[in-house]
Amino acid sequence: MSTIRVNQRNGTVRGSRGLFGRCLGPWVLGILLAVFASKLLAGPTITDIEFSSRPGSKFEIRLDFDEPPPEMKDYTIESPARIAIDFTDTSSSLERKSYSLPYGNATGVIVLESGERTRMVVNLVKLVPYETRVDGNSLYLIVGQEGATS
Repeated sequence: MSTIRVNQRNGTVRGSRGLFGRCLGPWVLGILLAVFASKLLAGPTITDIEFSSRPGSKFEIRLDFDEPPPEMKDYTIESPARIAIDFTDTSSSLERKSYSLPYGNATGVIVLESGERTRMVVNLVKLVPYETRVDGNSLYLIVGQEGATS
């Protein structure tokens, strides 16, 4: 309940905002600001992953994001053969972390979130060339080379 008081001597108006305005109002405002700020500052989220075979001995991994994919840092390891891709300030909403792949040179994919980074690791039998491309909110990783057999 709000009340207004007028000082009879100098004519100033003084209000009382009641219990909500004095105690709860600032807390509610703070919580709302925190929620909206976290939504604005949150980076992209991986929402889906899909695998498909390509001509030759290639295969493709498609990662879908809720907004355009972030900058990525990629590197390879020869033994054991792996392709690793890091996405900074990115989270994952994938239901699983590990995926088996039925392609000759690939054994599986792991997608792990740690802190403010998500990493995708592609486990291979043998290290082969790969390329990436972005189309809208999707990142494509094409692994393998034309005419190669595995």
